[in-house]
Amino acid sequence: MAEKCTASTLNYTISDFGDHYVITPRCYFDVKPNKAKVKLNRELGVINIAPKKKPKLGKEDYKCNTSNMIFGGMIYLPKKADLSQEIEIDHEGPVKQILLVRVKKQAQYVALD
Repeated sequence: MAEKCTASTLNYTISDFGDHYVITPRCYFDVKPNKAKVKLNRELGVINIAPKKKPKLGKEDYKCNTSNMIFGGMIYLPKKADLSQEIEIDHEGPVKQILLVRVKKQAQYVALD
């Protein structure tokens, strides 16, 4: 039987830069530096993103999935992503409110220009 995953899947934008991908998640919580946890799960091929400080209400107090996303979620990585490499985390914007996650591509998929 497959393992059931209870985490929400976050909305995101992905850009291909030839040798790496840049993923910009659309989070429902503060992702400024030191406000969010970002982890790479190599076994599942996902990035888990969650706030460091949990909301005061529990998940059972929210009625829809969008509200559950304030507790964090996951993003499935492309099949061409190199899971053996570490991810790079960066922030952009006037107050560093935009989270950017850089994921390297596998060597055989890097475009030779």
